[in-house]
Amino acid sequence: MNKIISYTLLVRTVGIVLFGIIIWNLIWVINVFNPRAPLLSSIFIIGFGMTCFSYIISIMTNWGYKIPTARHLLDGQEPEVAVLIPTYGEPVDMVIRTIESVIDQDWPHDKLVIAVGDDGRNEDLNNAIIKLSSSTPVKIIYHTPYPKGHLLRMGEAKAGNLNSLLRFILKEFPDIEFIETRDADDLVGSKLFLKYCLGQLIDDRSISFVQTIKECQTSNGDPFSNMESVFYRQVMFSRHSSNAVFPCGSGLVWRLRELRRIGGFPHWNLVEDLQSGYEILLLGGKGCYLPIVGAVGQIAPEDIPNFYKQRGTWALDTLRLFFWKNPLFTNKLTVGQKLHFLELEYSYILSFAVFIYVIIISISLFFNIAPLVASKESYLSHTLTLIIAIEIFNYVRIRGISYKYLWRSRRIWIGLSPVFAISTIKALLFGPYKKPAYKVTRKSHMHSWYWQETITQYLIIIVLSSGIIYRMTKGNIDSIFGYESIAWALFFIYGYSQVVKNSWFMIFKSKLSIVPKI
Repeated sequence: MNKIISYTLLVRTVGIVLFGIIIWNLIWVINVFNPRAPLLSSIFIIGFGMTCFSYIISIMTNWGYKIPTARHLLDGQEPEVAVLIPTYGEPVDMVIRTIESVIDQDWPHDKLVIAVGDDGRNEDLNNAIIKLSSSTPVKIIYHTPYPKGHLLRMGEAKAGNLNSLLRFILKEFPDIEFIETRDADDLVGSKLFLKYCLGQLIDDRSISFVQTIKECQTSNGDPFSNMESVFYRQVMFSRHSSNAVFPCGSGLVWRLRELRRIGGFPHWNLVEDLQSGYEILLLGGKGCYLPIVGAVGQIAPEDIPNFYKQRGTWALDTLRLFFWKNPLFTNKLTVGQKLHFLELEYSYILSFAVFIYVIIISISLFFNIAPLVASKESYLSHTLTLIIAIEIFNYVRIRGISYKYLWRSRRIWIGLSPVFAISTIKALLFGPYKKPAYKVTRKSHMHSWYWQETITQYLIIIVLSSGIIYRMTKGNIDSIFGYESIAWALFFIYGYSQVVKNSWFMIFKSKLSIVPKI
């Protein structure tokens, strides 16, 4: 406990210092506005303001930090639990491995019901489940939801599948009070998963759902940042302290009455997880985060189209919530909850600031025009102070996690800025009553050189590299914004390089390593 208090005080102290430096820099930027390039300066101030605002939000959302006390059910205390596994086209052996991992938990077999909802209506899967059922006392049910477009189906994609499974459980097993949802490709990460999740739910009757860590099997070094270490091993503790934890689809246990309060799994968004938690919190519900590995994906997206599809869907769902069900405009959430949702949503909108910086830097390199009029001493003192303060803040807020994971996730975020920008536009254009078509994330890799999919990233790197060469050949590096623009160009080239590198991932080698569970 003392360590947590010390850690929290350190983050708050560094955050206050960073806030002061941000305000100091904002005042300075306005004062050194370049009147000879008003449009350029105005655009730069917008981008800089967007960045500063993101860190101000981060300072506030990292103000609290809470690790829940682990509650473990003893043998004989286990209630009956239904595990819902929606599937649509996943390989049969993958789904069976997931089911087997659920069965292999430390949980009595007579207290476990596994219901597999198959939107693909795969007879081979049905036969495999029948065969597996004959070798275990666990109730394993193969369920076929109403087909998409049917009047009785509640939701088109995964939400419709889950709602069908939910209605089946309510009808056939009316005494069950707890529901686990598990993706068809997610193995159980810890054999004590249900023991700890149900321990929380039974100990505290106010808890609506329990979310755990999601991991996955990745290639060496996790080049696509699929493990999301910073999010699951630091950010979620801050969210937990403000009751702003949201469901992440799998490795997740619900109190059934809370799902019934919101009418089952919502299907307004592309996928149900984020909105489910949001709707429950609006009704005064409570989420809980447990730092145990609850789910391990058997495969993670490691080719550009699949990766774009997954991250684009996350962004689109989050942004639809921001534009059409904005948490800032409701009186049903606390200030802390609103800030945490705003941080999540704003992180995608911030991608436009990246394009602003790229445009400003390119213009400065090719035309020797600076957005600010200040001495080099003044520029360096303000910029370096801000950069150092930001990096110190980032370092202390992710204590316990390797700094390289943060850098890798930031590079991925920069490289995905075109995807996030497109998702932002889609969320606006489609409006609140129409949503883009949803496609299931492919459960296989298709490695190729995806140069067309990364043409925007390539072009940005080429433009910035050409600008550096042009500026250096002109021999006026020491003029207005010279060294500074080159330094920032190199930074963004480095940022975009990870996604570019990933565009030819596994073409030259193919070694898969399973990341160990922690």
